[in-house]
Amino acid sequence: MRKRMLMKSTSASCQHTHRHMSGRPTILSATEENELARHVRSLAEVGFPCDRTDVRNLAFEYAVKKGIRGFTLTKKTAGYYWFKCFMRRHPRLAVKKAENLCISRAMALNKQQVIHWYDKYLDMVTRLGINDIPAHIWNVDETGCQNIHKESEVVGVVGQPTYSVTALEKGETSTALIAINAVGQSPPPLIIHRGKQIGKM
Repeated sequence: MRKRMLMKSTSASCQHTHRHMSGRPTILSATEENELARHVRSLAEVGFPCDRTDVRNLAFEYAVKKGIRGFTLTKKTAGYYWFKCFMRRHPRLAVKKAENLCISRAMALNKQQVIHWYDKYLDMVTRLGINDIPAHIWNVDETGCQNIHKESEVVGVVGQPTYSVTALEKGETSTALIAINAVGQSPPPLIIHRGKQIGKM
């Protein structure tokens, strides 16, 4: 019962204290939290998102530089409940799983490059006369496939090695080419396997 009351009290604090309406005031003011939230968003937009620990550390360092007291000096980071309340006060931020993106693709993934690509695309389909013919607009992508299944956790005997019998210890990669057009038509996939000999041209 006591734990439930504490959680309700914490939730109420998250919703109201940043507006300075009731309850214990927040350590950072609304203006200061907005500045911190903008910094976190800007890092995420350029491919360097913060995890929970990063945000808590940033909040502590920000408070120290501003001469603001409230966070525990021994831990040198903002608290767990502060982070939960901070996220509730800033609904534009969310904890999610980040996708890996190589630097070359990240450099191309900006507004100017994307607009430039679509301008060139529109010019090309207009010159080809297929702008209004979706059946002639195709998208093709490739992916690598391993012929050996990925190792997974299994139940074995304590003190003895456990093996999963496969055709080879190390797999070989095959390439699959998949195509689909703008009306949903798709030909059979093209599978490219490793060649046994290099053919002479």
